[in-house]
Amino acid sequence: MKNLLIALATLLSLQAYSQTTDEFYDNLKRELEVIKALNPPDGKDKQVWDALESINQEVLQGDSGEITEETASKLGGMMQEYAKIKNAHLLILFQFYQANVSDNEYNANLQSAICKLMLEDTKAIYGTVPCLVLIYECETLMSIDKNTEAAEQAKKALKEYPESIPLQIYRHNLTTDEKEKKELHDKLLKEHPNHWMVNRFLKP
Repeated sequence: MKNLLIALATLLSLQAYSQTTDEFYDNLKRELEVIKALNPPDGKDKQVWDALESINQEVLQGDSGEITEETASKLGGMMQEYAKIKNAHLLILFQFYQANVSDNEYNANLQSAICKLMLEDTKAIYGTVPCLVLIYECETLMSIDKNTEAAEQAKKALKEYPESIPLQIYRHNLTTDEKEKKELHDKLLKEHPNHWMVNRFLKP
């Protein structure tokens, strides 16, 4: 398993800026299928789901936008023991997503490929998609200037996660419906006045 991760990281680092989204997707999927063959996914095991939900609640729903030491430590432990963790390939995708969007030489094609795999695999394993991944989907669409599609995806995702602050903000920012925009603006300022994204996107 360790060698597979090294190979995957090498693949990305060597070819990151010469691949299309489809090429990234195919290469990542091929490597991840090998990992999944050695450690088959299990929809009944919710360790990774719970970890992704903790990240969502602390970083994206929490006012400060900071992950707790407890969750950070738990994630670190899971990555160290990934060979024993069911569905650990989802954490690997999460780590690659975070590394890419934080990189000074961020690659939109890579982000799109990772997001597509996260959407497909979480749905296939759990029967539904975590809120965090749906937020990433909207961010990915916005990053490639597909704002109309991002607006629709935010609207759709809010039916499943109506209290998601990032999804409400993205819908607010992207909708052309002025009535809806005002309703979301007023709701967010009233219910989450100290949230870091509300302060960043909705306040002067």
